[in-house]
Amino acid sequence: MQMFLTAQLLENIVRFLCVSVFPLSALGAGQCGQRRQDLSHLTGGREAVSGGWPWQVRLGVRQNGGFISWICGGSILSEKYVITAAHCLDSGPNAQYVVRIGDHDSSIFERGQEDIPVVRYRIQEQYAQHNHFANDIAILRLARPPTWGPRVSTVCLPGTNDDPSPGNTCYVTGWGLTGAGNSPYSNVLRQARVGIIARNECRERSYWGYGVKNTNICAGYLEGKIDACKGDSGGPLVCLEERTGRWILEGLVSYGWDKGCGFPGKPAVYTRVASYLNWISAVTGNTLT
Repeated sequence: MQMFLTAQLLENIVRFLCVSVFPLSALGAGQCGQRRQDLSHLTGGREAVSGGWPWQVRLGVRQNGGFISWICGGSILSEKYVITAAHCLDSGPNAQYVVRIGDHDSSIFERGQEDIPVVRYRIQEQYAQHNHFANDIAILRLARPPTWGPRVSTVCLPGTNDDPSPGNTCYVTGWGLTGAGNSPYSNVLRQARVGIIARNECRERSYWGYGVKNTNICAGYLEGKIDACKGDSGGPLVCLEERTGRWILEGLVSYGWDKGCGFPGKPAVYTRVASYLNWISAVTGNTLT
């Protein structure tokens, strides 16, 4: 049986997806998008507070001998599902993907940290890496529910019409490279406050041109310096919903300049999550095969 929803009804459903669709036991602190820390004193490009972004996960591939190569980030949607970028799954269907939950410092084992195998995944069917990473989004199905706690909870999905604009309070988080060139990967989860750049501006020839689609968000600074980088892919771009105090997953780190990060005129490009709500709903409705 098919059910047709009005745009307004669909938006209302998505806004309360964490509460009305997923069981309360899947919501860590009982509600999606909740953080314990106050960000009023923080600026971009520094170490995050441990446990401060409780939906953030790492995605890796288990190699022979049990070693895990960490490749990307992601976000917890529910007790079953994690969302990331499609290009993070380039290792193919035979790879043993693993999600690490509750991590902050990769150099030590931390209380609340656990590794959960990915039992299957779904890449958006029209994903096209050759076309500026079009439809760069994927859903991972976890082998078991996470252990919920103050360091582990879910992020909120946006409404159907959400499209963050300059002036929104938005952060990107990850363990990616800390700069251009030979900069190392970060051992600790880092955060950066990034500005939303108008899509039309980001499409200018001197920036990204028309590779930026309506299903993308540009965020960073036109002068560079603060940005997502290699290793942050698939991780969250979250924006604060002032009315409710919740953090909304507006974007997934998708691509940047292949010559490095933080360069003027080359802000990071994100997959706009609001463009894929119907697809996400279908996949998380147990349609994965």
